[in-house]
Amino acid sequence: MTDISLLDTARHSDNLGDQIIMDAVMDAVHESIADANVAHSMATHRYPSPRDYLALRRSRFAVLGGTNALKSHMFVRSNWKVTPVDIALMRNVVLLGIGWQQYQGSPDRLTRWFFESVLSRSHLHSVRDSHSLKMLGRCVPNVVNTSCPTLWALDEAALARVPRRKARKAVFALTHYRPHANDLPIYRHLVEHYEEVFFWPQQAEDVPYAASLGMDRMTPIAPELDAYNAVLDHEDVDFVGARLHGGIRALQRGRRALILSVDNRAQEIARDTQLPVMSRESLGDIADWIDHPAPMRLNLPHDAIRAWKAQFRAAA
Repeated sequence: MTDISLLDTARHSDNLGDQIIMDAVMDAVHESIADANVAHSMATHRYPSPRDYLALRRSRFAVLGGTNALKSHMFVRSNWKVTPVDIALMRNVVLLGIGWQQYQGSPDRLTRWFFESVLSRSHLHSVRDSHSLKMLGRCVPNVVNTSCPTLWALDEAALARVPRRKARKAVFALTHYRPHANDLPIYRHLVEHYEEVFFWPQQAEDVPYAASLGMDRMTPIAPELDAYNAVLDHEDVDFVGARLHGGIRALQRGRRALILSVDNRAQEIARDTQLPVMSRESLGDIADWIDHPAPMRLNLPHDAIRAWKAQFRAAA
């Protein structure tokens, strides 16, 4: 058995999108490392404990999966809770599908030192878009763009199951911390063009934000991933919403999905893969996507994905 640690981006997270990411991370880990034993799991949304440091030392390596965990100033409001002390205490972290938080300048010197010390020098690291590749590549050379692991299973066979027709119903999603003047017009368009509109809150705060806009004609979905999966599996729906991984989960379950970008994450992944992403400014393009379905295609970096997976077989 290969004892590894997992830096879990879903633990202690209030965003259900992190659960979608970690589902794919665990699939990738077990597919790539046949004898993997996750001996320890630690939350990235909390600072490491002495027990975490001890477990990391005992593990062959640690996998950090998904989300925008990297930034140019790692010790200032980072999604991955670390301190300069971790430069000395943390080692052999392997990245899987990691993104760069927002658009920023070059990494500061302390951040470079952190990456050079903490990230494994003997493993290939995986980031999820070209922008993240450029930024991390300034600090470490052993990195490839594999896109997000939530997309890896969306091969031609999976995409062929996505309908080429408009669904009878829709799922709508919002991002409360990135409000936009067109959130309400988009909602109204969905109500006018679908028989029923479901609302999935990927975070609890999405509910009062929707209420504040007067969105009272939507059928609520419980803020649980199982409840969302059930709607995708049993209702004839399209997803149209401002949640990246809410849209990707719809594609995973064989539903049409249009992701409305709120920051650099969806924009960068779409630039590389042709994931269906549009700006909330583009009301005409959104309406056209709803009424004129097209075949679903993705351009995934298969060579980079194979290289990241194969490194563990080579080391066995």
